[in-house]
Amino acid sequence: MRSVALWAMLVILIIASFGSGYLVRSIQGTATSASTRISTTTSAQAPVFSASTVAEPVTSSTIQASPSCSTSTESSSASTSLTSATTSSSSSSASSTFESRPIGLAPSETPVFDAADGDIYVAGNGTISVISGRTNSVVALLCVDASLMPVFDPANGELYVPTDSGNTGAVSIVSGETVVSTVPVGDSPRTPVVDSQNGGIYVPNYGSEFLSVISGATNTVVANVTVGSGVSGGVFDTTNGDLYLNSNQQGAVLIVSGKTNALVGNITLDFATCIPCTQLQDNPQFPVFDPMNGDIYVPNAGGDTVSVISGATNSLVTNVVVGGDPLPPAVDSANGDIYVPNLNENTVSVISGATNALVATVTVGNMPLPPAFNSMNGDVYVPSDTNDTLSIISGATNAVIGTVPIGYYPNYPPAVDSSNGDVYVSCIGDGTIYVISLAAIIPFPPIER
Repeated sequence: MRSVALWAMLVILIIASFGSGYLVRSIQGTATSASTRISTTTSAQAPVFSASTVAEPVTSSTIQASPSCSTSTESSSASTSLTSATTSSSSSSASSTFESRPIGLAPSETPVFDAADGDIYVAGNGTISVISGRTNSVVALLCVDASLMPVFDPANGELYVPTDSGNTGAVSIVSGETVVSTVPVGDSPRTPVVDSQNGGIYVPNYGSEFLSVISGATNTVVANVTVGSGVSGGVFDTTNGDLYLNSNQQGAVLIVSGKTNALVGNITLDFATCIPCTQLQDNPQFPVFDPMNGDIYVPNAGGDTVSVISGATNSLVTNVVVGGDPLPPAVDSANGDIYVPNLNENTVSVISGATNALVATVTVGNMPLPPAFNSMNGDVYVPSDTNDTLSIISGATNAVIGTVPIGYYPNYPPAVDSSNGDVYVSCIGDGTIYVISLAAIIPFPPIER
């Protein structure tokens, strides 16, 4: 296995596409000037380290920080050395410069964008790194034990971070740059699902057989819903107010009403490509919701299919055969299409939301991971697990229009800053967060003002 890199890169990449360019810059370094320690308290109020945010963004970057919240969040003044590399696009190829610096951050989860303040939150090694979307720099480092991928509640502006300490689970609640409380839940909690209608935060407890419901108004557990074993994720249907949860141990999708906090449905999945399937062979992955047609799409890694559930009837509509080992897809909110990465075939299957039929198969990098849709340009960003690239698919043509070099072992899916279209990819292999910008070509070095 490749070891974690000790040096990082400054990358400027221009990919010509439809008359505009993608700009990628990687800035990483060890700390040399200490920031201010804000507080040191108990686990309910974790220590926070902060630095002021003053610069206006002019380029994108890759970001790294101190690996532990017991040390300072600092800025680098390390010397650099430059090397060259080549990147490619369907329309052009360009040389890029890489500037090497020492690194520190080890992001273990995918970034999450906070639309309220424009910050990006990344979990890693018992910390949450807070990145300013304005400056693409780390502005705070929060201590949150064993943190997993968080979720942002747009109603109250707070972040909910599941933490798994083995026998006990909890959800830490972050407001701005401060951990404000910790709520006990079940064993092995997973990424919560936010109900935007009732303000509830629904926490799947993979090690328990219930769903913890946290009120976004009081940040207390108001209900525990029995759902059975193996529930690891879900999605909220904004049309009918229900939550759809996948269970790989049950081979089913469980439906919980957001109005009553009760289990109202259980859809057993069945696949033409592996009949009869055992529950573990079915292996349903995280579902996604298509707001254009009101359907829910569940990739079945064991069956090489995507099950389509009608949100209007809560019944199975069809199974669409895709590639090998499909993973959670992305939904193009502009045209309603669904982009399904096929891990074992190096392709992305495109399902039409209008017909629920396969309309395209796009070849991408090796072992594609769950993608993200960028509403600013209508493109889909697909990280590769093994060849250190990010493929960019045009939602208009369903063709690859660019390939961007990133680090290895990326977390997924990428996060998209809806205010400026920047795309954030965290890579656990080299401890880096890569930022792909839609900005027009900007001269190097960047200008701060």
